[in-house]
Amino acid sequence: TIQRRRQAIEGLPRGPRDINELQIPAHFCQTIDGRPFLLHESGPDDENRFLMFSTRENIECLRQHTNWFSDGTFHVVPLNFSQLYTIHSSIEGSVLPMVYTLMIGLKIPTDRGFNPTNVVVDLKRAAINAIWLIFPTAALSTCFFHLSQCI
Repeated sequence: TIQRRRQAIEGLPRGPRDINELQIPAHFCQTIDGRPFLLHESGPDDENRFLMFSTRENIECLRQHTNWFSDGTFHVVPLNFSQLYTIHSSIEGSVLPMVYTLMIGLKIPTDRGFNPTNVVVDLKRAAINAIWLIFPTAALSTCFFHLSQCI
């Protein structure tokens, strides 16, 4: 499995049994060239604890490029987390990943400093409601792939 393979790689810490014991080594909190990558860690006291990975440059790209695509997945998350939620943006004809968020709960963390014009989400009601609430002027669309899976 992926987890056994990860454990075999030297230097990877074992996942904690309790999320409150989570300690992220410094070299996992930055990019290869030393820029901050773990931009927000809500802390062990947050019942909806989340870790947000991105770069400041990617955050600025989200501010400038307002066509977003977001999705959550449940199958690739480390122990103690329930979801990996990603936000991608359309930049010069390519869709590129901008933010990765590991989450315990299903509550989507938000920052009101953004103003997307178009957001494409899967068919999860929580994601749709969060986008409508936080970005009321954004045009909201659902993903054709996920829609076709429901039919």
